[in-house]
Amino acid sequence: MLYVIWMVVLAVIATLLFTAKRNLPESSDFRQSKVLYLARLLRPGGFLILTLMAFSTLFASVHQVPAGHIGVVYEFGGIKGQIGEGLQFVAPWRNVLLANIQVQRRVFDKLNAFSEESQDVFVRASLNVRVSPQTIQQLYRTVGPNFFAHTGAHTGTHGSDHAMCEYF
Repeated sequence: MLYVIWMVVLAVIATLLFTAKRNLPESSDFRQSKVLYLARLLRPGGFLILTLMAFSTLFASVHQVPAGHIGVVYEFGGIKGQIGEGLQFVAPWRNVLLANIQVQRRVFDKLNAFSEESQDVFVRASLNVRVSPQTIQQLYRTVGPNFFAHTGAHTGTHGSDHAMCEYF
């Protein structure tokens, strides 16, 4: 959205610079000759703004996705697709959010359990998670980009635990 606003502002400025000289009166007065001299700089200023717009578009379109990541493409807040690793070109009004698809580890210290004799048992467990690249969009839609934080939250129902596991 910021890109769209930036381009509208630059387009308005460029239009004003290109049309400003037409609105100035022709005169041989000394004071107005300085104004006309400055008015000659308006047209190159307009071309400078157009060049700035072109470079802004180019730089806003290039995204680098590192190895082991997937780029989730958003357009005005909604997920529109995903892109793979490497240098990628995306429409400049779209945003790319990087998603890690490498194996991630989460360690749980002192998980409470009890033995068959009802004695307290404390367990240290480790969970290795790897998100499937084919399901990353659905995971982001249902759980959100901060899905890894939800792996430690126990909901108490086995159905919700199973629903979380289908993305990995």
